[in-house]
Amino acid sequence: MATDFLSQAAFDDETVTLPTDALDHGRRARRVLDFARQLAPGSVIAVQGSWGRGKTDVLARIALATYAESPPPGVADRAIWINPWQYGTPDLLTPVVAALRDRAEGLGLGDAVKKHASTLIAAGTSFGMKAAGTAAGPAGALLTLAAPEAARLAGTISLQGDVGDPVAEMARSFRELVVAALPPESRGVGGRQLILVDDLDRCLPGRQVALLQALRFLTASGAPATFVVALDPALAKQGVRAHYRSDAFDADQYLDKMFDLRLDLPALGATGLRSLCSLLARRPVETVSGEAVLGIDRVHGDVAFPVPELRNPRLIGRVFEKLRFVAAAGGLPDGGVDTLLLWTAVGERWPEVRRVTRNVGINGLRRYLAGEELGDAFARQIQGSPSLRAVFEQLSEDVDTVVRAERALQEVGL
Repeated sequence: MATDFLSQAAFDDETVTLPTDALDHGRRARRVLDFARQLAPGSVIAVQGSWGRGKTDVLARIALATYAESPPPGVADRAIWINPWQYGTPDLLTPVVAALRDRAEGLGLGDAVKKHASTLIAAGTSFGMKAAGTAAGPAGALLTLAAPEAARLAGTISLQGDVGDPVAEMARSFRELVVAALPPESRGVGGRQLILVDDLDRCLPGRQVALLQALRFLTASGAPATFVVALDPALAKQGVRAHYRSDAFDADQYLDKMFDLRLDLPALGATGLRSLCSLLARRPVETVSGEAVLGIDRVHGDVAFPVPELRNPRLIGRVFEKLRFVAAAGGLPDGGVDTLLLWTAVGERWPEVRRVTRNVGINGLRRYLAGEELGDAFARQIQGSPSLRAVFEQLSEDVDTVVRAERALQEVGL
């Protein structure tokens, strides 16, 4: 798990610190770097995983490797970090262009890159209009008015005059801009500029599709750069179908065309669960009297998080965070640790279950776990989800711990 919403400035200021690598993400990051070096210039790689699986953490470890004293082979300069979900600029390329411009200017090549930057900003605004769904009307007019401001952000004067076909010009301009931004010793010797794109799948569908297409056009001329894009494949496919307004559209085939290589982060296995739970259990608890320990000696990950829906690093992190709040307020309730974790995880993954639980009260929860019904709607919800049904069957074996856990969570306002 990595800090959300990392930025280029954080890497440049050397303020990025990552948690202990409990999920072997460092090795995966090195593997991506190896693949990037072997692929042709201008390649685009996808690092895929479900929500909370740790895609940002993998990308951050790739970035930090390029900032090391001895960077990985084939890497020409420090990675550029882009998060299109964070940026409010009207076009889709200004953040990349601005980063490359700054580096070129640092090498004394400011004048040489202005034309390339201007062409790319014009192209980016064109793709931004596409993301808005139209080049006319209120959205298109807003983007057109904003283009000079986007150009100013990239260090150009204006976009006056005909810049030609933005799609045809952007690949050549991007190649020249990347070359200008590379350190002199890296030019012409096979070094790559890595550009890392995080949180693409959090963008609106039109923006996702437009940015993916922009990346393909950017790299068409074989610029000495490699893009690494983090995305949730399920959300990305939903975005593609929503953009093209067709459930019959083959979103997987579309994504295959957009990427030269797609790498999946696997679901947590037994070893990863054990390592992650052990790490989280050791984190200290801040109390009014100072630091204390959480008081969890041993976690059986396959018991505490028995179904795939619960084996998510971010969800598991939030479960332990809630238990730290409970511990800080007076200590964890007595009972089985695995059941305590499991019930807390149910509240994170299926919050509607806890809402029903609160409506019926603690005694109602006890009655349901003992085999009585809580109402038709709740019964249908449990029976409609095989995973949730399996979880409740497991919880029913330790009713007292579940009741104590729910009471402790409610007492601290969770």
